Amino acid sequence: MELGKKNLICEFCSLEFSSTSTRNRHIRTKHSAQDLGSTSASTSAEPVKAERTKRIICPICTNETSFFFYKELIKHLTNSHNLTIKESVLYFRNFEEFTVWRALENREIDFACLTGRKYPNGFVSSAQQRNMKTGGSIRINGTCPSRIIVNISADGSVAINFTETHVGHTDELRTKRLTGAEQTTIVGQLTAGVSNDRIIQDSRIIHNGKLERINLITRGDLAYLIRKFNIDKRRDADDMIATALKIEEWNRQGKNHAFFFKKIGESYPGLNDGDFAIGYMNGIMEKKLRSFSRIICVDGTHGTNKRNLDLTIVLVKDENNMGFPVAFFLSNRLDQLIQQIFFHALQVRLGEPIQAEYIMSDDDPKYYNAWCQVMSTDQKPRRLLCTWHVIKNWNIQGRSKIKKQEVRENMKKEMRKILKETDPLKFIEVKENYFNYLEEEGENDFLKYLQRYYFQNEERIKMWAHCHRRNAGINTNMAIESLNKVLKYNKMKGQRNLRVEKLLDLLEELVDEKMWKTIVNTERPNANNYQHKITLEAHKKAEQMNGKVELLSENDHFKVESCSVSGKYYFVSFNEVCDEECRAGYCTKCKICLHRYRCQCPENAVKTIICKHIHAVALFEQRSESVLGPSTSEEGNVLCIDEPSTSQICYQDDVSHFIQETRPHTTTISFDDQREIMVQEMNSFVRSLDEQSFNEYMVMFRKFKNDNERRNAEKCSKKRKIEKQTYYPSKK
Repeated sequence: MELGKKNLICEFCSLEFSSTSTRNRHIRTKHSAQDLGSTSASTSAEPVKAERTKRIICPICTNETSFFFYKELIKHLTNSHNLTIKESVLYFRNFEEFTVWRALENREIDFACLTGRKYPNGFVSSAQQRNMKTGGSIRINGTCPSRIIVNISADGSVAINFTETHVGHTDELRTKRLTGAEQTTIVGQLTAGVSNDRIIQDSRIIHNGKLERINLITRGDLAYLIRKFNIDKRRDADDMIATALKIEEWNRQGKNHAFFFKKIGESYPGLNDGDFAIGYMNGIMEKKLRSFSRIICVDGTHGTNKRNLDLTIVLVKDENNMGFPVAFFLSNRLDQLIQQIFFHALQVRLGEPIQAEYIMSDDDPKYYNAWCQVMSTDQKPRRLLCTWHVIKNWNIQGRSKIKKQEVRENMKKEMRKILKETDPLKFIEVKENYFNYLEEEGENDFLKYLQRYYFQNEERIKMWAHCHRRNAGINTNMAIESLNKVLKYNKMKGQRNLRVEKLLDLLEELVDEKMWKTIVNTERPNANNYQHKITLEAHKKAEQMNGKVELLSENDHFKVESCSVSGKYYFVSFNEVCDEECRAGYCTKCKICLHRYRCQCPENAVKTIICKHIHAVALFEQRSESVLGPSTSEEGNVLCIDEPSTSQICYQDDVSHFIQETRPHTTTISFDDQREIMVQEMNSFVRSLDEQSFNEYMVMFRKFKNDNERRNAEKCSKKRKIEKQTYYPSKK
């Protein structure tokens, strides 16, 4: 037998072990000292018990004098260094009294529980002075003799041996820790939602003219307390496990929010085992997508979580022409394949393909190509590029490719003029003139760039030119950009290291806030949002356009003279008649909504807002009606029916659906299921406790257990009490 393998076998019982230390521990615990002395094999083989190390070091001696026991250290400090070590013995009736005593003079934070051993007659634990921070290190290169030895008897009484004298360090404020009471106060504030800045500001108030540890708290202290007491409600320490638990919680509550979920390590067709992906859409988002699928905006963003997962957002324009998110997709990839999987899962969730007319995204074709391959319909949607992104690309390329400063400054004005031209014939004319100008100035690099990437064919021009997107209902992707800003700065507070579990919670809150904003603006309308401000500004300009509106021979067409260009006219026509409750871009003075008229100007045809020409036509009709009076035919056709309008019905339906979605889900759970859930929560809670909190918890648990057993014993020992009966005499 090999010598190495022979050393792993017990000499007394021939058991084989994985290591020498395991074998030695087995011999010490299972075999007596007589067996160890009677055999000669133990002398020839490796020593059973290794030489003990002297771990207790004198904190004063420069030659690092070490000892085996604390008594030797105290004797050395008394004899060699002439120090007086104060020791005392105290007794307490129960552990609660000891806890109160320990809380005095910061003993609960200056001493940490290190070891504990179980004895037949009770429980013995020892505590030692914490290593204090002195300068740049928390070590003192020695052992402080101060400690508390706690003996807990079987009857619950506590006896302690307290060594009070500290040696080798000073009691500095910067090395102190927060007391239990101070931690409880701060945790209560954090749980109540008080901001970190406010907590730190309140802690700077000095009491009794003396600095205390509470006055020196930092954000690091607050972050530690948040982790220690699980204030951020983490479902698990591991982010991926916590995300899976959150999805299980959704499913348990009957909320199928995660329409696609792939864990790390799982196999999925087309994806690697190390890929992670999750798709989120709740009930109100699904309803919005089904109702307003005409315009789909898709864009991706990054910097939302500490795992650097990319977030894809799908957004639609709702009944108020405002952006509303309808789906979120989080993955470690952002290629076309993962987008196809995302859109396919979205189609499966809806049960049918989405009939979209326009798809707006950035210049990357992966979103549009993935949509067209998955959402197979009779007619492909038109692809539109965001105007803001197009102008941004032109400015970046112009700065690097245009050599002359004058041409570079003129480029922004001329390219915007080409972009915003709404007449197709005029668009070609302006484009040819500017291209000839670039050729004359010798700016061939920028000219070739435009011809290669934006003017190569008619299909490419239709993606960004305003003359080909009239009355499309969308111009830029700013709704998604605004949503990203709200998410990153309002919800995430500028943090980039959030857990995926926390990000899902914030996305859920973001959708709820968008819906609440719609409800508040409907129930309590105001003129503080962006669209209302633009509408009021356009109305003020229209009030100064007296005499510039002309009614054509057709009753549904008006000709309005332009204020900026002399001799130029815009034609305004009736579009559709909405009910009185429609508030999409509503003007409170003209009493019209966004759908009432249609104008040829870029403000209405491209940006989809009520322009000043429409306001002028509405004011013209109001003045004409006030002079001529209302039409008798219109008066006869008015029906006084006390029924809600179509807009009101749709709004009430959305509100009812939202209330049903956000209502706490209550289901009848059996006692066994409740007990199983409670056991899982208790296991997670106990694992999160530190040693001190665990000991306090065990004391309370044993007390509750003993009280419960005592009550059960009293119930069993008590005899049945017979109530006193009242007897009434009979006739006999």
